[in-house]
Amino acid sequence: MLRLLPAALALSLLASPAGAQPVRIVFFADWSGAIDDAAKNVIDQAAAVAKRSPDADVTVTGYADSTGSDQANLYLTQLRAQRVIDRLTADGVDASRLKMVAAGKQAQRGVASRRVEIAIGQ
Repeated sequence: MLRLLPAALALSLLASPAGAQPVRIVFFADWSGAIDDAAKNVIDQAAAVAKRSPDADVTVTGYADSTGSDQANLYLTQLRAQRVIDRLTADGVDASRLKMVAAGKQAQRGVASRRVEIAIGQ
């Protein structure tokens, strides 16, 4: 039986280059940009790492699943990424270090598409 991990436990599902911080992943409900408690926990942890590495850039990449129009999914990925950026800045990460990428809809095997990835120093 396949079981999905809660977002708080899925901090480093994606491989990172040697010496780089792992990618933090924030998951979203279908057609939602709402940040739930598990997502807040992941973002807060990412903010703590980012503040310990003040010279590292932070890339926030939003993804959507393959349902819906390209335009709707692009909007949704931007909304999700912006919500994560808003939380990171509220947690004290300097906005000048943050870069947003809206990837739109993605069909990736083994990775939930309704997500935002936070990459620090990559």
